[in-house]
Amino acid sequence: MPRSRLSDLLGGMMLGLAQIFSPIRQVLPTPPEQGFMLPPNLNTCSQEDLLELGLEPELAGRILEQRPYLNLRHLASQFPEVEPWVWEGLEGRVRF
Repeated sequence: MPRSRLSDLLGGMMLGLAQIFSPIRQVLPTPPEQGFMLPPNLNTCSQEDLLELGLEPELAGRILEQRPYLNLRHLASQFPEVEPWVWEGLEGRVRF
């Protein structure tokens, strides 16, 4: 093997080993931009959060009582009497 290829191979191996054995860096989440808010988590939010989404107080209370929910479809299945447009209005505005 010519000398330049051998040194390239050894250099690449050393670089790979350095990456393998280097300490794992902890990546911290960046703080939200000013004015940016994550949507409320329906499994941990308050009744005020639900009222801000436009839900009626009675429905908001019932949602809080029957937590946790897996997703919006699961939430809607727990309240079959509620019109579908209510759940469609929450799509993308809540998280679980």
